[in-house]
Amino acid sequence: MLKLLSVSKSCTQNGLGRATRRGFSMSRTTLREQVPRRVLLSVKPNELTSGDHFDISGKRQVTIRYRKAHCQCKHIIYQWEPSIPGQHHTLYPFPENTHGFFYYYHPENAPLFAGCIRFRICPSNDTRTFQDGQDLLTLNGLPWEISNWVFALNKTFRPWGEEMVENGVIRPGTLELCSKLASQAQLRQPPVHPILYCLKQPFLMPLGEMKVNFWIADEKNIMRIELTRSRILEPFNVALNLPRGTAPAHVCLDRDGDDFVIRLLSVPQEYAGEMKYKVGDTIPYRPRRPEVLDILKNFPQAAEHE
Repeated sequence: MLKLLSVSKSCTQNGLGRATRRGFSMSRTTLREQVPRRVLLSVKPNELTSGDHFDISGKRQVTIRYRKAHCQCKHIIYQWEPSIPGQHHTLYPFPENTHGFFYYYHPENAPLFAGCIRFRICPSNDTRTFQDGQDLLTLNGLPWEISNWVFALNKTFRPWGEEMVENGVIRPGTLELCSKLASQAQLRQPPVHPILYCLKQPFLMPLGEMKVNFWIADEKNIMRIELTRSRILEPFNVALNLPRGTAPAHVCLDRDGDDFVIRLLSVPQEYAGEMKYKVGDTIPYRPRRPEVLDILKNFPQAAEHE
């Protein structure tokens, strides 16, 4: 069974876990690029067939029919603050040698909303290679994915989400839960900032930013956290002369005894030794709102990721 990502000895300054970074082309693709159309029969790892093997190398978008549902998978490179008025996401092609299987991933013991579609890079269409494959990463070092929030809130992907519910991939009530929490948070679109639901869950800490936003949530509540000119950000202000979104570090929320901390998981290679803190070090985090503390106290520990 696939389990939740955790901080492990395999976390290094150049990456996380078993996922692998692929070289992304920085060249734009033409709008007339032919979009391949394929039928995806299964996204359950134990039910994949050789016909579910895709080669999406160099494609800006891929039109997929999952059983009765049609959708498009786009590789989107997000800036850390993509909601700046007048700015749009830039679409780049999937990297070369991106061939493998789309599959549904839901961490063990995680809230219903935590599931997503990922892409596992495998050397051939032999499904036995799936367990030894590596998840496609975006440029920020975290897995490429289409989250349950997207399946619930994006009308393009909603049919795929409903089809997965009908076929027993996504548990009943999941899409409704995402919609309910989004309404509570006054979100009309899938959340841009990370949603944290457990300790040791990796998320991005941009270097040189003076403000960082993320969400914490359980199946009853969702709350936005904003760190603005906080001393928590001070150790990461080493790249103020670089463009926004450049060189993120990986961090997670964790506990140190009875205290909550932000633990540094990895830093870009070019900043190794240049930062105030080293990988593994912690920074105290004391939420000001008691309701935030209540959610954090009930956060589960992350299990090992297979």
